[in-house]
Amino acid sequence: MSILAVLLARKTKGLLVAESANTQTIANIRSLSKIEPGVQKVIRVLTMQLAPQKVLLNLEIQFSKNLTGEEIALAVESLEIKISQKHPEIKQIFIEAKSLTATYKYSQFLNLRRILFREISTTAFQNSTQSLSAQ
Repeated sequence: MSILAVLLARKTKGLLVAESANTQTIANIRSLSKIEPGVQKVIRVLTMQLAPQKVLLNLEIQFSKNLTGEEIALAVESLEIKISQKHPEIKQIFIEAKSLTATYKYSQFLNLRRILFREISTTAFQNSTQSLSAQ
């Protein structure tokens, strides 16, 4: 009887702490995502076991920069169908789509911000030294 209690406690503990799906499932999701047309890179695969046969999946994917919004939406839909068919235990799928264009624009923004900050800092330093020397 105590062996059964230990086994049950061990099994339910995993569900209580919201463990992730097994490594084989995660690897399969990653490979399904990589072969989807338009997918440049699989950034992150996160899973959470919600119940014995209920898994939540969160995918962060970088798409090719030449895709339109509609093409990305179709790729996401296709990927959701493929994952659901292969892994029926995955009941909720959230896909965060990153495009190379957005990533590139963000890096350009960061570079511009760095340049502006440097110029503002240099100008402020020059103005303060001029003020000190004028006194």
